Amino acid sequence: MTYLRHVDLETMEASSTRFRQGLHDRDDGASASKIYCVSLPPGGSSEGVHTHAVEQCFYVIAGTLFVEIDGQEYQAGPGTLVVTPAGTPHRNWNPGSERTTFLGIMELPETAPG
Repeated sequence: MTYLRHVDLETMEASSTRFRQGLHDRDDGASASKIYCVSLPPGGSSEGVHTHAVEQCFYVIAGTLFVEIDGQEYQAGPGTLVVTPAGTPHRNWNPGSERTTFLGIMELPETAPG
């Protein structure tokens, strides 16, 4: 197991599109959650309104993340934790002029036996 994981900041800053780097998942030995870093350039967004079977959280590191959760819009700045309960429709986007960077944290769904 790799105990220290580093975000590829150089690639993230150079990216003109949505950047997503997995940091911890089942492939890395995780048993309960996965963590990833996302950076949205100005105009970047998630794949539209969607749901997950598990809870999802975003911790905003830089910029302002605009989120829609269950039909309501919010603005989340640095130091904000956004919590989306399982099954709740949501999306996120960056309409600003600076990159928005956040950590995504999700429960891992149970694996089917067999």
